[in-house]
Amino acid sequence: MMRASFVGIVLFLALHTVSAQSDLKRGVEMFEAGKFDSAIVYLRRSLDEQETKPAYILLTHTYKALGQHDTAIMYGHRLIEMARREGDSSTVANYWYTVGTVYRDMGREEDAAAYFNRGAAVATAIGDYPLAVLNYDSEAGVYKRKGDYKTALAILDIALALALKADDKDAVGNVLVSQGEIYDALERYDDAMAAFRQAVQCFGQTGQTQLYDIAKTFLSQTEAKAGLLNVQSLTSEQAAQNLDFSGDSLAIPGSWQDLKLQVLTSNANAKDKTMKFDLLRREYLEKQVRNLWFRLWLVAALIVMAGVVAVLLYRHRIRLMRRYIDGLESERARISKELHDGICNDLLAIEMQLNGHSGIRQARENVRRLSHELMPPAFQYATIDEILRDYLGRQEVKYTSTAGADYHSVPQKSAFELYRIVQEAVGNALKHAQADTIEVQLELDASKLTLTVRDNGCGMEPGTRPRLVKERVESIGGSLGIESDKNGTTLTITVRI
Repeated sequence: MMRASFVGIVLFLALHTVSAQSDLKRGVEMFEAGKFDSAIVYLRRSLDEQETKPAYILLTHTYKALGQHDTAIMYGHRLIEMARREGDSSTVANYWYTVGTVYRDMGREEDAAAYFNRGAAVATAIGDYPLAVLNYDSEAGVYKRKGDYKTALAILDIALALALKADDKDAVGNVLVSQGEIYDALERYDDAMAAFRQAVQCFGQTGQTQLYDIAKTFLSQTEAKAGLLNVQSLTSEQAAQNLDFSGDSLAIPGSWQDLKLQVLTSNANAKDKTMKFDLLRREYLEKQVRNLWFRLWLVAALIVMAGVVAVLLYRHRIRLMRRYIDGLESERARISKELHDGICNDLLAIEMQLNGHSGIRQARENVRRLSHELMPPAFQYATIDEILRDYLGRQEVKYTSTAGADYHSVPQKSAFELYRIVQEAVGNALKHAQADTIEVQLELDASKLTLTVRDNGCGMEPGTRPRLVKERVESIGGSLGIESDKNGTTLTITVRI
């Protein structure tokens, strides 16, 4: 009602302070007739002649009514600047509010809240408490729609204090209704019913029938939610019948001073409940945080334990592989000794009896070579590069290595396993892949040693991997890459040095 009366005063002044032929008067007439497009033409023409607040006011409301929000905001800002220059704080406060409603219609709630707050501050400063209450109530509505009930209630506390200070019963009733809606949303039904009952009393004393019925309906619906009335929804008339008020009169027993005291008391009680609720909620959140930290520490401990178990299992697996490989090497050494000391000597005796038979001599040389291959090489006397070059030269396999590299830096354990891997890979290429070309490449830099064995055989079967090669690579902490197709196989072993 306050907003309608303000615009009405503007129209009255505009009509009675200008000549009958003026564009402003014609714009006012078009505005009142609802002919907004024509009103805009006259009002903008009047601004070309002279800048006036009534023209800005009407243009702001006209564009707002047409839904042209950006233009309405533009004229609202021009009006505010003009009113500031003239020291008209009342107009400034009013149109902070008006621009805020435009932003609200646009869905720009944060901008709307900021403008309502500015309007409330200016209105409070000039003592226009009803306008300040309107702005604060609208600002609280923004936070209520966002679900920020705590902020909304804090703003409404300020609005209620100003409304009581102004003895404006309708403003008090409006604020109480807003508080009641928030309490209802929070399921604080006792506080909501108290606010709605007091709003009903306020509107009953001022004779505001429509607001009175609205407040009664809210009250009945809240009582129904609280289980005091067995209804789901009530019309305004049904609500009135369920309330304990006599007759159809809006007069409510009790003085305004008594009602003010009751409102202040109820509001203080509600604030006390809010503080207790906030305290309980804070304690609950602190407990949740403590529980969260406990769970995080527990998860961290489990992750660490899982990591430790994984490391232990990995080391155990490496030990098992190492034991298996050591056993394999021991068996190789035993067989090598038996071949060298037993069969080789027997073949030598047979050869001597047969006067140096060439077949026997060749068989003895083959057994002797096999015996040497089975024996582990003496890496304390030669590098991996020298041993591979000697071995692969005898096998007629192409071998290349990094020139000038310090192969003495390669640990004996790694060198030994790489030697056995080359033996295994070359043997597989010759026996299983029917390869006629085999290349071995050894590369050494400051941080890693890379061994590549490449052949042109028929490749491996899909999904197969040389188990012994894989275990030897893992035992020295290396990585194994395999590329295999019908055109050949490439093994790449990388070991950190």
